[in-house]
Amino acid sequence: MWKKDALKVYYNTGRYKGKIGTNLLHSYKDADRLCVINNHDDEVDLKPIETSLPEPPDWHLIDGWGQEPSEQVFHKQVYPPRLKALERKFGTIEDIWAELNRKQRFYAEEIGFIKKQWYHLLNGYWCFIEGKPTYIDGDHYVYLNDWHLMNTDEVE
Repeated sequence: MWKKDALKVYYNTGRYKGKIGTNLLHSYKDADRLCVINNHDDEVDLKPIETSLPEPPDWHLIDGWGQEPSEQVFHKQVYPPRLKALERKFGTIEDIWAELNRKQRFYAEEIGFIKKQWYHLLNGYWCFIEGKPTYIDGDHYVYLNDWHLMNTDEVE
């Protein structure tokens, strides 16, 4: 959804009224339509490469919706503690899957978390960053959530 469409929804249907103020909605920006690589004047040997980005979903479905732009940053996904406990308890991924299959109701939240992570790996992830709907492709989403750099202080 582009900004003009979000404004139409707000004013014509009232779907967002009471959930977000008009000033906040107007402070949001449109998502980028392209990603440009090699867009530097000093790199004469490299030609810019433009890649189209997907159209953003309805804004209320994007993480960070309703927050002030200054508060909108990427947040790592919270790894369920019971899933960590399963990893410590069982030695192989096969044993973890077997346990999840045996106790699907008990581990419904953890199974939902796994499905959500797979969805974002395959389809990317949308979040608001400083008032702009921002697309993060699946590989970068996994990198941001799961990669640990050595000798750095982790920022939450």
